[in-house]
Amino acid sequence: MNEGVSKVRLYVIIAAIGLTACGITARLVYLQVVKQAYFATVARRQANERVEVDAPRATLLDRNGVLLAASVMGPSLYTFDPQ
Repeated sequence: MNEGVSKVRLYVIIAAIGLTACGITARLVYLQVVKQAYFATVARRQANERVEVDAPRATLLDRNGVLLAASVMGPSLYTFDPQ
């Protein structure tokens, strides 16, 4: 009788793992196939969005109060090569 219970438990565990794998696969297919156009639009909008950061960083001092690092304002230039 103990062996029969072990087989039933094994089948239940295998079924639970199988159902979980099917659920995850279904969700991935839904996101990649069905919602593909929506996520492509969101990605394009995020890639072209400009974000202004106004908060300067604070100065960094060691335990004796000696200045280790400070923010310095200066021009910034970067390029983007969309190969």
